[in-house]
Amino acid sequence: MTFSAILKKDLSKLPFGSRACQRAELSGMIGSVATISVDEKGAMTISIKTENPSVAARCYQLLKTLYQIKPKIKIEKTRKFKEHRAYRVVVEEPWTAKIILEDCQILSYNANGQAFFANHVPEKFKKQQNQIKAYIRGAFLGCGSVSNPEKTYHLELVGKKTPLANKKIERSPATGTEQCAYLQSIKSILDDYEIKSNLIHRKAHWVLYLKEGSSVADFLSVIGAHRGLLEMENIRIVKEMR
Repeated sequence: MTFSAILKKDLSKLPFGSRACQRAELSGMIGSVATISVDEKGAMTISIKTENPSVAARCYQLLKTLYQIKPKIKIEKTRKFKEHRAYRVVVEEPWTAKIILEDCQILSYNANGQAFFANHVPEKFKKQQNQIKAYIRGAFLGCGSVSNPEKTYHLELVGKKTPLANKKIERSPATGTEQCAYLQSIKSILDDYEIKSNLIHRKAHWVLYLKEGSSVADFLSVIGAHRGLLEMENIRIVKEMR
């Protein structure tokens, strides 16, 4: 198991905390990696895909705890370099999906009542430190990865493809691509924590990445990955002594 997979497994075992923090973490997962499908009548479904079973289980439990539902879990076999499994946590009931998206501040409405998908970190979760930390943790669980610190210091969040929306639901206006706008909103939060990060465009995706060991360590501290942080700091000490 990779360092990144172990880290996500540990994060998935953390206590949920308050309902507000649970909602923030779920919003981070959905905002960073979910596919939101909209049919011609405006009915929505939510699909959250991950290759980590612990993340899938945590997402399932968050949805079950917050909304008293039992979302479907679909297991898919995918092949990149070798065959492995991917897990989809799916909310198929349109009314429930709409409530979840509104509650997580992903589906919003303008002054004219026009619905749109937000492409930034919701302002609602920025008001409390514990909530914004939970949101960033959810985003990392959804689209993040971190390299083995014994080899190199590198952590990144990869922007998802834009969800398909019909004419009844518009996308929130953004400077550049939606991926870039969303990751830029996360970058601004990291800036507030004085965590140095950079945005690049790689193939079909925008990527927010951290290269310095101190930045990666501070990020892990923010999301509550204390075991991974301790292991990384031990490795850093050994490296500095060589």
